[in-house]
Amino acid sequence: MSGRGNTLFGHHQLACQVLDFHWLSEAQRRALSGALRLELMRTRDRQQPLIFARRWLDEHRLLIMHERCVRSTIAKARQQYEVALAKDIHNNR
Repeated sequence: MSGRGNTLFGHHQLACQVLDFHWLSEAQRRALSGALRLELMRTRDRQQPLIFARRWLDEHRLLIMHERCVRSTIAKARQQYEVALAKDIHNNR
């Protein structure tokens, strides 16, 4: 089992190198969050931000984070968007 796990890990690393995929950096995470906030302005569909995030990660050749991490990033972006929207509404009264 240990040898098989190492082989799978090695194949995964090789595939990432060949395809030039990388792990998400903190700066890229912030960029994804900003892109998600813009996407949230365009849609009310609850699934669209998840589809958008997966596509964004793929287009930027970044390894797709665990589903829980993607959903957490979306939730934080949604919260930031809602806070900014509430401020805009309050300031335009």
